[in-house]
Parts: sequence; structure tokens; C-alpha cells
Amino acid sequence: RTLDLYLGKVSLYQLSYCRAETERAL
Repeated sequence: RTLDLYLGKVSLYQLSYCRAETERAL
């Protein structure tokens, strides 16, 4: 389904963004 694919991309983007923020904080 398109919605599942979209949500998967969004969650993946949020995960990578969170990791980048954490690395910058450390």
C-alpha cells in the first residue's frame, strides 16, 4: 500500500534525523 510505504519512509527519515542529532550532541 502507498500509505505504508510513505509511513515507512517517514519513520526511517525520523530515525536517521534522531541519530544525527544524538551524534552532534555527543
